[in-house]
Amino acid sequence: MASLWPSHFPLNIVRDAPRSGALSSFLIALEAWRRGLTVTLLDDRLNRIRISDGAQSITFNHSCPVSETPKYVRSTIRNKATTKERLREASVPAPKGNLLNLQDLTRESLIETARQIGYPVTIKPVDGSKGDGVYTGIRNDEELLRTFHHYAGTVRSQEMVIEEHFEGNDYRALVLGDQVLAVTKRSPANVVGDGKSSIEDLITAKNEIRKANPFLRTGLIKPDFEVEETLSSQGYTLASVPSAGLHIPLRRVANASAGGDSEDVTYTIPTAIKDAAVSAIKAVPQMRIAGVDFLYKEAETEDAKSDFTIIEMNYRPHIAVNMYPSKGKGPDVPEAIVDHFFPASSRPQSPNIHRTVFDYIAARKPLTEGVAQSVTLAPASNEGFEVARVATYSSVDITPRVARLLKLASKTNRISGSGIVSDRRLRLIAAGTLQETKSFFDTTSEALGTQPLSIQTWRGRILHGFRIHDRD
Repeated sequence: MASLWPSHFPLNIVRDAPRSGALSSFLIALEAWRRGLTVTLLDDRLNRIRISDGAQSITFNHSCPVSETPKYVRSTIRNKATTKERLREASVPAPKGNLLNLQDLTRESLIETARQIGYPVTIKPVDGSKGDGVYTGIRNDEELLRTFHHYAGTVRSQEMVIEEHFEGNDYRALVLGDQVLAVTKRSPANVVGDGKSSIEDLITAKNEIRKANPFLRTGLIKPDFEVEETLSSQGYTLASVPSAGLHIPLRRVANASAGGDSEDVTYTIPTAIKDAAVSAIKAVPQMRIAGVDFLYKEAETEDAKSDFTIIEMNYRPHIAVNMYPSKGKGPDVPEAIVDHFFPASSRPQSPNIHRTVFDYIAARKPLTEGVAQSVTLAPASNEGFEVARVATYSSVDITPRVARLLKLASKTNRISGSGIVSDRRLRLIAAGTLQETKSFFDTTSEALGTQPLSIQTWRGRILHGFRIHDRD
């Protein structure tokens, strides 16, 4: 099954965006900016943005509306042990477990706690994210001690959660208020044998595929302790050559940031689980948005019972997890978020608005250089640009004088676009009305002293404003 990503946020639109959690900020900012809302960048990495409609202003930290979210909510969710207590108090299914302080922990007390809970168990930092430091399916004392030795040497947190291991597939529900926006099934990092390639080579090939995904490109599969342990438990090494069609798990934790796969299951997951996800977010009053992670074991027979448990929540979830699955159709999360917080606004239906993007690289420059504490984006074109065209010139020199003329011509003719220069070849992308683009190309040809080789329809992204650079 192929992946279908939101049409307003394809890879070419987000390619210059910051990665990791700040991609969420960028996507929300872009949706708001296209609607004509005022968008202000508050730091050079786009971790924080402010959106205003004139009547209200909301500051986002990644996907979290921090100006609307009390500090106690954030501190509660950061602590996995506290979160679990809140869930169990609200009668939301959550695994039983204990909070351990590493300074007071001995081999004997660790083993005793695990035995009381009952093997298999899971260990994880009390305040971790992205699956870092999470080890699941630990089956006995020997494996527990070996895993803990590695854990203690790599995880900085002085507190650790040890809890019962729940057998089931891993899911992320994105909840906004009373609404489940999306549910994604996450599978641990894996490869499929072809009968010729080593596991290490299969990992390299799969990483190349992941690089084309706007979200997964930041979560490549990295051979490490967990991968080697998982392979060893199956009798493999990185040099092993699995037979064609054989599925080889590489990790036990299903996390896209650690190389896992994802599949949209928003419309097939049971309603009871969606209801529990909403109840989970309500267990922490004034929490507006959350990524609710749960494990779900489907019934294998008609007589068997399905079961699930919520393992943790994230108060500023990466919305790209749900938007860009490996399989299935990703939901348009930015549209839903801006609809929720700014219901009076709406997405323009004007032509080419879905291909228009603000120049993040240029906008962040004053912040990076320290000459500004915030940058408010120029308003998006409310016409949405009637046409977008590209003219190609050869044997040209973009001198400082010519560059100034091109920028002046773009401003005079209200053109948005860019000039791409490579080996004395110039591609001018211009978006505006038909007359504006014609006038712009006429002025450009006069400044260059040559006519374009061709003028064609441009179907790529449209950069708002005008900038001359050396790549598309």
